[in-house]
Amino acid sequence: MNTFKIRKTAGDKNIIMPLNLSFKNNGYSDLIQRIGEEEKQKNVNLIVDAEKMRFYVGKYGTTARETETKIKFIFKSPTGTTYGNSYIKAGFSQDDIDNSRNRLTKSFFRLDFYDSDNENTQNFLFSEQIYVGLNLTPTFNFNFIYWVKNDINFIENNTYRNLYFSATFFDASNGLTKSFLNTTAASDITLNDYKQNKEKRFVKIRVLNPYTNQQLVGSKNNIFYIEPINGNTDTTITFTELNFA
Repeated sequence: MNTFKIRKTAGDKNIIMPLNLSFKNNGYSDLIQRIGEEEKQKNVNLIVDAEKMRFYVGKYGTTARETETKIKFIFKSPTGTTYGNSYIKAGFSQDDIDNSRNRLTKSFFRLDFYDSDNENTQNFLFSEQIYVGLNLTPTFNFNFIYWVKNDINFIENNTYRNLYFSATFFDASNGLTKSFLNTTAASDITLNDYKQNKEKRFVKIRVLNPYTNQQLVGSKNNIFYIEPINGNTDTTITFTELNFA
């Protein structure tokens, strides 16, 4: 083992740096190569697993498909205590709506998907954005999603996949955001209620295994169900703006 010294002016300390000049095999090369191969395989698998397919919404517990499923957003009036499925309640003017002002049309909703409704342990999966565009009311179609074709739950565990998603509104008029609860109750919520009822923060859907004999939607077996909790149905999911009492 050789050493390398840096010597400075009087009063400065010496720095002694050991330099290993031995070139004999110490086993690190094999270790690094093995780690590299493992990471390479992980990356290769990720590309394969990332291939997605479209899943269509089905009627919960039956083989039939009903009408189009909608996501309905309920806002609280900024100048009062009333709630409603209207951009007026969100603070926009009738002129914004009638003339498709950018402050409204460039606003959007973001749906964030997770693998669990436990905020302490959940993993973020992906997001979908819904732009207001020319929609006159904050209600949108929700008829299909894209999910991983080779989900381990499908391939290895022979079962389904539960997904959970929350909603946020991004207001282009002021740069502010609004959070929502998955509830039909158009009212403020207490902090205690919010803490104790985590299921109100997410919509739960079940993506069925497309490789097993599942109930069909028409001729399709790649479907998902909307879990009927918090007032959700096969035709309507309701998000209400989060406001604390």
